Amino acid sequence: LLEAFSVPCTGSDVLGSALSMDKIRTKQVWMAVGLPTPRYVRLAPGADMSAAAAELGLPVIVKPSCEGSSVGISRVFKDEDLQAAVDLANSYPGELLMEQMIVGQEFTVGILGETVLPSIRIVPAGEYYDYHAKYIADDTQYLCPGLSGEQESAIGQLALKAFQAAGCGGWGRVDVMRDERGGLYLLEVNTAPGMTSHSLVPKAARQIGIGFGKALHQSVLDAFMHNQPAQSRAALAGSADSGKHDRPQRHFKVSRRRDDHCVVAAK
Repeated sequence: LLEAFSVPCTGSDVLGSALSMDKIRTKQVWMAVGLPTPRYVRLAPGADMSAAAAELGLPVIVKPSCEGSSVGISRVFKDEDLQAAVDLANSYPGELLMEQMIVGQEFTVGILGETVLPSIRIVPAGEYYDYHAKYIADDTQYLCPGLSGEQESAIGQLALKAFQAAGCGGWGRVDVMRDERGGLYLLEVNTAPGMTSHSLVPKAARQIGIGFGKALHQSVLDAFMHNQPAQSRAALAGSADSGKHDRPQRHFKVSRRRDDHCVVAAK
């Protein structure tokens, strides 16, 4: 709605947001441009689950295509557990997919404008990073930066390519698995991650000297510039560091949602 009325707002536009909500279509885009993502099978109604699992090889992940926060996800190690996993995923709307399970370390990489933030390695106390580890447990560790040297550079470059290939912009997070041999696999893009002082994107930004206020300012400026003619963008970009420009002052409304996200729109 904001885009239809040419009202600047932070984060990705309609296309990037809609595509990234759909894990199957996002994976199709990544595969089309040669980016690594776990192999998968779309589970149509009545699909042969055992055949899909045999094609991918156990263990596998079964999940809804259009949910987040690890909702409806099951890890399946035995063929007899497939039906329960599909039943759980089917309790949510949309398509299902079965995905090759990558055994290794989980990372998330924040993007702020054109800046790739340091990776964060996620170390849950339990077997994997499920809903409980994300939102309830207080013993999940977040190590930033998650890697070093060439490995850190590689995961950052991959995350930025994945973010841009999905049509995303502004700010967001890309989730990545690293297998036991060091191979990287893209999982999904979060186009509206938490943006409070204790959220993961601001935490990663602080590692390279970008404070919470500056991160918010940059996301707002990017949104404003996206809606300006080319000549105005250059003028605004030149004034970003000083915080001063010749245009009339623009006021912004910050709306904090109950799920700990905030949305900024220009008045």
